[in-house]
Amino acid sequence: VYKSLVVTLKDFQRACDELFEDLVIERWRAGAHVTELQDAQVQDKGHFYEVKIAISGADPRHTEVEVTEHRLCVRASVGRSAYRERSFTFPSPIDRDAVSARWSKDTLVVTLPKQRGRRIEVK
Repeated sequence: VYKSLVVTLKDFQRACDELFEDLVIERWRAGAHVTELQDAQVQDKGHFYEVKIAISGADPRHTEVEVTEHRLCVRASVGRSAYRERSFTFPSPIDRDAVSARWSKDTLVVTLPKQRGRRIEVK
């Protein structure tokens, strides 16, 4: 019973975080000429997810990649006062410390390893 309660509380916390992001942060950014990044591919490669986003005209130095346990958010500056962004939600938890991002021509490639389960010794 306790284990299912913990999972429920984690799911509730994640849902609250996503709701806050969608309702508060997104509306705050709305005044800054935000458009959504359209050309994106998400692939589940087994032990990791790979996200490819075509961002022509973006400067890699002004691109932000933010990762939480189940979510990826990418923001790219594409001019003086405009930027584009896109968020992705994943069903499996992400190993945030092992995420990597690189540019390949005009495409941002983000690799998100899945968190591995932890084995414990039974006494």
